[in-house]
Amino acid sequence: MNNGLRKHLKQLPYFLLYNYPSKLKTYKALSEKNKRSENKEDKVKLNAYRSPSPMNELCDYICAWEKKNILWDKSINDLTDIRNLIINTDLDLSDNRLRRTCRKYINKFADIIHNHYNPDRKTSGSDMSDNEAGFDIIADYYRQKLLDELQIPEELLANYIIDISYKTVSINKSFAWTAFGDYIIKNLKEHSDGQRSVSITQVPYKTAGSYEYLGKYYEYKEGNEHG
Repeated sequence: MNNGLRKHLKQLPYFLLYNYPSKLKTYKALSEKNKRSENKEDKVKLNAYRSPSPMNELCDYICAWEKKNILWDKSINDLTDIRNLIINTDLDLSDNRLRRTCRKYINKFADIIHNHYNPDRKTSGSDMSDNEAGFDIIADYYRQKLLDELQIPEELLANYIIDISYKTVSINKSFAWTAFGDYIIKNLKEHSDGQRSVSITQVPYKTAGSYEYLGKYYEYKEGNEHG
């Protein structure tokens, strides 16, 4: 093994951190510690290295896109805007009796999620996947219980759950997405002007505006499906 490889023996390539959540958490903690260290001697060695490889560049691109288009900084003002996009604003969601009952089931499902991911709980990888699959079953059971108890249309129930879940930052949103994710997407689409279409096409060598990846060149295009 040459010296160049040997020095990275205990380090992962940066993009592989996303396959190991605990190592990614450590990397971020070490990076923050280095930022706060004024003296070069106090800086610690990171558990990953960022070489200018195609996979690391792709990872950086995905992270930048996610930060711009998906991640939410939990601003309460943004939360109001989000809620207006993902509920059906034509529905009356003001019945306090219905809201109390919905909130009870949101909290019950949140407790199940919390207990499952309790850091003191030891579980195997197979247990994790089995239990996560079980969340869908539990959410569907609670959804049906609510429909039977409240005797309201499913779309109205879905919008009550979504509206309550996004009322404040602290309310858990797992039940809304697991049981009624289709309604969230439906409402979001109905509040959108049009859907963007994205295409990635392989093109001849060094075509203008193309991106190189693993020795091949690709063209990235965004458009609007309605025009």
